[in-house]
Amino acid sequence: MRDLIDLPVLAETHPAVSNLAIFALALAVIVAWYVIAVAVVIWRRFPRPPTVPATNILGAEPPAVVNLLTSGFDVTPDAVPATLLDLAARHLLEIEELQPGRYVCRLPDVPAVALSSYEQQVWALLVGRTVRGIVPTEALTTGPRGAAAGWSKRFTSLVIHDARARGLSRPFWDSTTTAVLGLLAGASAALVVLSVNSDHQDVTVYTPLDVLLSMAAWATLGALALSAKFLTSTRQRATPAGLVVAGRWIGLKTFLASDPIFPSLPPTAVTIWNRYLAYGAALGVAGAAVRAVPMGAEDDHRAWSSVGGRWRQLQIRYPHFWPPSWGWHPLKALLFGLVSTIITGAILRLIIGAMSQMATGPHMSGAILVLFLVAGGVGAGDLFVGAAAIVLMVHSIEDLLSRAPEVTGQVLRLRQLGSGSENGEKLRYYVAADDGGSSKRVFAWRLKRELYESLTEYKWVRASVSQHLRYVSAISPTDPPLTNLSALADIRTQPGQMG
Repeated sequence: MRDLIDLPVLAETHPAVSNLAIFALALAVIVAWYVIAVAVVIWRRFPRPPTVPATNILGAEPPAVVNLLTSGFDVTPDAVPATLLDLAARHLLEIEELQPGRYVCRLPDVPAVALSSYEQQVWALLVGRTVRGIVPTEALTTGPRGAAAGWSKRFTSLVIHDARARGLSRPFWDSTTTAVLGLLAGASAALVVLSVNSDHQDVTVYTPLDVLLSMAAWATLGALALSAKFLTSTRQRATPAGLVVAGRWIGLKTFLASDPIFPSLPPTAVTIWNRYLAYGAALGVAGAAVRAVPMGAEDDHRAWSSVGGRWRQLQIRYPHFWPPSWGWHPLKALLFGLVSTIITGAILRLIIGAMSQMATGPHMSGAILVLFLVAGGVGAGDLFVGAAAIVLMVHSIEDLLSRAPEVTGQVLRLRQLGSGSENGEKLRYYVAADDGGSSKRVFAWRLKRELYESLTEYKWVRASVSQHLRYVSAISPTDPPLTNLSALADIRTQPGQMG
């Protein structure tokens, strides 16, 4: 009875029990860390602005702040051209059309005054590219990818600062939350270290407690890394006032999106639509105006498309590891699937044999039970990989035996991904083309370099693409279909409605 009550005596006679108690406390702390972190994400991520009827009433917030409030509290690339259009709507500059599809900005001799910090950043970009008071919109880029990322990061930071000054947003990971999570992660790390006592153990013998301790140690390292990331995060969330304001602007978005001509308006329409066009760009419903003013670096994963005669924004993915074998030649995929099936079959046979021996042994100790469960998990994963390899072989055979259908679409993005041969990684070449389908997500095709170099963004292409693996055997420039041209012409001739 004394051993159950007197902990010092129990720790002296049974050091493993003392370590187990410390470890149990460490495990409880790290579990609490993840529970709190997940609860914070769920609780703060899903608030929705109140539903507001469609309205044409503008508010006092500038377009860039509106973009933050209505885009999940993430400043999108549309905020930059929206700011430029707002400067034009306020008569601080003029936008003129030189020829169909090409525009210039004309700046006055008198410098702009009373601009916010991020508006000054856009204005400085304009002034820096201006020659004799004129700058083509094609020249309004923010430099190479690295420089563009820095420019965009500074712009985003200034917009967030303005939104917080207006009481519309606050940090997603506030100081109280990060302090609590940091203390829990630190306490777990200290307890894990204290629970490691190798003085009385044979390092060649591993118990289930050792396995669990390793898992807890890795979980603690992850918690420490995430705590540091949360501390430096600029992610925002709404204040109560911010939710109300966001709902009001979503009402304007509903109003503008209901006008069939609005998405096809060029940037020169700012002389008629005034700030409505700028706010439409910030709200993601002024596709033609945004694409005509490509300020900053293009977003790799979002693009505007006019295919089908209507402007819409699409999400773009560049598959690499998933779906597996994306863009591979069917013969290569068939060989890979065959080898994978053989290897996974051999591994599964070994796992089944080992599990059978453990199950028929004289007794099932704690360590054997842990190994049995681990082997079962590995076997399940191996079975899944084998099944995927068999499906891959079936798809490869189907692509080999069938003729690749021809697809016609407009090139939205051309991208080279990977760091190149200097790091032992081969460059991957992708083309994202919109074929006019109903999906809002485009999976970019992976190409050979010689095919990739013959293409140009926003031109039309005709490609032979296999049905399952999406292997591109041929691709070449082509003329846009007449149906798309006539549909766009019909949209541009319709009268706009302000309500």
